[in-house]
Amino acid sequence: MERRVLRFQHMDDAVADARRLAEHGYDRVGNWSLEQNLDHLNRSLRMAQEPIAFKLPWFMRPLLKWLVFPKMRKGAVIRMRASAPKDLQPGEDLNLAEQLQEFERLAGIIESPDSKLLELHPVFGKLNREEWQIMQRWHASHHLSFLLPREAA
Repeated sequence: MERRVLRFQHMDDAVADARRLAEHGYDRVGNWSLEQNLDHLNRSLRMAQEPIAFKLPWFMRPLLKWLVFPKMRKGAVIRMRASAPKDLQPGEDLNLAEQLQEFERLAGIIESPDSKLLELHPVFGKLNREEWQIMQRWHASHHLSFLLPREAA
């Protein structure tokens, strides 16, 4: 089975997709369950407001931004196998309802024009609000694409 092609234009679209997956079920094409994907996405969304210990060396961040951001902006699939840093690895014994509720809350923060977001991303360096949104929408599209929705009964 192949993963889905997703391109969320707004984080509300990602939240709606996650809710459909939770309600109707899904098949996994990747390694993580919906709960694990949401926990990972939640950890990433929190990085927009709370710094984490992991950071790429300063000289690599602008280079990666230059290489990757044009693809994210277009919603392109980026075929790169990389393990998430320890700070972003999903936890164990996760509650789906809690992860979904937190995903919706954090998605609202990213999309709100009133939210204060950090200037520095640990992988891409300096990001403005629009770039944070592009990155998080792309990231949600990427991870949720590995979960194939089952047909509603």
